[in-house]
Amino acid sequence: MWAFDALSNATLSATELNTEQAHQLEQAVLYYRGHLLEGESRGWLTPERERLRARFHQSVLRLAQHLLEHGESERAERLYQQSLEKDPSAEVFYRQLMLHFRANGQLTEAAETYRRCEQVLAAISATKPSTETRTVYEALQRG
Repeated sequence: MWAFDALSNATLSATELNTEQAHQLEQAVLYYRGHLLEGESRGWLTPERERLRARFHQSVLRLAQHLLEHGESERAERLYQQSLEKDPSAEVFYRQLMLHFRANGQLTEAAETYRRCEQVLAAISATKPSTETRTVYEALQRG
């Protein structure tokens, strides 16, 4: 986890990622294995766990943006999918996948992604997708 923190910290501050920084960020994302000491409820853990989770989200979004800017949309899609395996309740990744699928004319996949989000959130936390996620889905439905 500390390798993730160090590598992501070194690259997220860059205004624009160069090839080496993108590679470092990709390595950082690989080092993230899930929430820090998940299941533990000691008071000091919660803020650190949330800080690292937020850093993971930032890292994935930044790396995906870099990949998309360099014409690597399939790698960006895989990155979002793999990131959901590490953080299944990260709605931001579901939204980005829906937008990716819409941009590629894959409306069925976009709708399936929303349904998956609904199912996962219901199973994990008995919640529904956020207003922001529902808005993306509704926009997809309107075409």
